[in-house]
Amino acid sequence: MKVIKWRSNDEVGSVYIITYGMGQGGVSSHVETLASALKSVKRNVALVHPTRPSLLKMIVLALSSMGNINRARRIMIIEKQRQVKSWFAKLDICPSDVFHTHDVWTAYALFSVKPDVKIVHTIHGPASREILMDFNDDALSEYASQMEKQVYERAYRLIAVDEGQANIAIEDFGAKKHKIRIIRNTVDIEELYKVAVAGRQRTQELVGTLIKRSKNVVLARRLVEKNGVQVAIEALARTEADVGFWIVGDGPLRHALEKRVEELGVKDRVTFLGGLPRSEVISLMQEADVVLVPSVPAHGVVEATSIAALEGMAMGKIVIASRIGGLAEMIDHNVNGMLYEPFDIDDLASLLDTVDAEKHAELGISARSYVKEEWSTQAWVSQITEVYNE
Repeated sequence: MKVIKWRSNDEVGSVYIITYGMGQGGVSSHVETLASALKSVKRNVALVHPTRPSLLKMIVLALSSMGNINRARRIMIIEKQRQVKSWFAKLDICPSDVFHTHDVWTAYALFSVKPDVKIVHTIHGPASREILMDFNDDALSEYASQMEKQVYERAYRLIAVDEGQANIAIEDFGAKKHKIRIIRNTVDIEELYKVAVAGRQRTQELVGTLIKRSKNVVLARRLVEKNGVQVAIEALARTEADVGFWIVGDGPLRHALEKRVEELGVKDRVTFLGGLPRSEVISLMQEADVVLVPSVPAHGVVEATSIAALEGMAMGKIVIASRIGGLAEMIDHNVNGMLYEPFDIDDLASLLDTVDAEKHAELGISARSYVKEEWSTQAWVSQITEVYNE
C-alpha cells in the first residue's frame, strides 16, 4: 500500500484521495491534478493506492488462479482490496477527514470495513463496461456491476465528470439524482507546461528516433476499442497528405493494430511508443502538429471528458476528435478544434488531409483560451471542496 501525505495547514483533518493504481491514463492525471490543486488551497492531502504485489506474492496468486486468466484478474482485484482494507482498518479517523474514491474497487473496500463511512466518489466511467470491452469477461463485469450499484447507493456524494456519466449512473445503476454533482475535468495550464519541461530532454531523444512527416499527429490513447485508434489507422491509409502518427499508449489491441498497420501499408507512417510517463506525453504533444482523439462507442462505454483532448487544447494544439460524449460538449467545430462523426473514416481522412498547422493556428489559440476560461482548475477545486464541506 502506498500513502503519500502533504500537510498544508495545522488544522485537523485530511482529504484522502484513493485510487486503484497510478500509471498512465486520464484517471491518474485527474488524481495528480486534484492532489496538487488541494495543496494549493491549503488542504491536508493524502494520495493512497494499493501497490503491485511482490514477486513471491504474484507467484502465489498465479498458482491460486490455476492458469485461468479471468480468475487471475479477480484475485488481483481482491488482493488490492485487501491492502486497502488493511490500511483503512488501522487508520485513526478524524471526524473532519474526507475519503474521495476514484474507482469502485477501493470504494467497496472502504464500505466493507466501515459501512457508515461518508465517501465522495468520482465516476470516471462504468468499470463493468470497461471490463467487457477490454477482456470480454462477463463474470468479472457482473461482479463490478454489483459493486457499482452498491457504491452509488451508499456514497454520500457522487461526482460525475460529465452529463453522460451522470445519466449512465442514474439510468443503468440506479444512482439517486440528488446525490450527483456534475463537475467537469480540468487542466492546470501552468502546471502542464512545467510537466512538459520535465519531459523535454527525454522527448528530444525520442523525436530523433520517430518517423516524422510533414504533419505529425499524436494519439495519446490506451489501446482499447473505445479509444478508436483502429478507426484512425484506417483513416491514415486513406489520406493523401504526408501525415504520420505517434501512438502513445499500450493495451490489449496493440498486436492487432500493429498487424493492421502492416496490412494497410502504412508502417512507415506510424510509430508505436507504448506507455510513457505523463511528462513525456505532454512534451510530445508540444512537438506535434495535431492531437487526435478518435473515440468511438464500445460495449456501452462512451468517452467522458477526455483529459488528452483538454491537454492538447491547453497546449494550443489543433485537436481533432470524434463528435461523442464529453468531446462534443467541449469542442466547437472549426472554432476551438475539429470534430467528425465516430466511425466515419472518410470524414477523418479528409480532416487529416486538409488540416494545416499554420492555416489553422487560430484554432489552437482559441482552444487554449477556452480551456483557461472554462476549465479553470481554481473553479474546479472550489466546486469539489464545496462537496467536501457538505
